[in-house]
Amino acid sequence: MLTVSAAASSAAASVNEDAIGFCHDAAWVIDGASGIGEDVLDFPSDAAWLAQTANSLLHDLLGQGAKIATVEILRAAMDECNRRFRACVGSRKVDPPALPSAAIAVARIADDGLEMTVLGDCRVLFRDRAGAVDIFADRRIEPFEQRTLEHLDALSRQRPGIDETAIRAELFPMIRENRCAMNRDGGYWIFGLDSAAADHCHQRVIDRADCEAVALASDGFMRLCELFDDHDPSALLTISNDAQLGEHMAALREREAAADSMIRFPRVKRHDDASFIRCALKGA
Repeated sequence: MLTVSAAASSAAASVNEDAIGFCHDAAWVIDGASGIGEDVLDFPSDAAWLAQTANSLLHDLLGQGAKIATVEILRAAMDECNRRFRACVGSRKVDPPALPSAAIAVARIADDGLEMTVLGDCRVLFRDRAGAVDIFADRRIEPFEQRTLEHLDALSRQRPGIDETAIRAELFPMIRENRCAMNRDGGYWIFGLDSAAADHCHQRVIDRADCEAVALASDGFMRLCELFDDHDPSALLTISNDAQLGEHMAALREREAAADSMIRFPRVKRHDDASFIRCALKGA
């Protein structure tokens, strides 16, 4: 079974669009993203609705301990999210880029080892018995994100001191174009209201006896390693309790809030929701 030693989801603002969950043999992280434009649901945000709805469904589906393939569990969750969303919006037509979506990572004990499943930019980190650390990730969205960051870099050089509101307005057409590539061939695949994405999950299984620890993280938490570059991924796997995790969260927020942070580390959002779960494999 998976034994959780530390878990937290920290909101960047008043609404947390991440969600985390775990049961006896599985753990998961969900990073919701609202669609382009106005939210359409009577909820704090469409992304928060999707993350919380998916989280509840995964608790039900994975918590039963049934021997159902993870891909099929995700497919069922997406179908149910779509059914509930359509029931809420009724006959209103919603432009596809305006639909909520989410990155997701699931770690699950399987008969043949530890199974890792990802869609989008959530990460699974693991350390083997020899101490080597690896990161399992879905890189398909990265060319789209990189193009946005390159445009942001050019914008920052052309207009030094541009504020975040103006940045988002300038980047809106490109972000919309990126969203139009969601869940289609040649684009990227993500958890959302189209269950066809389940057929495009990235999966890997490693020998349970070769895995000492596993962690799941949203891209907001992975800023510590992938944006600010002052944390080695191996350090995240040494987190052994919630107090230590809180120290890492505080370090993340300090780096995000630094006066020169947006200049030294260009990004669309100064702050992002951040989620992390660290587990040990009991009996491995």
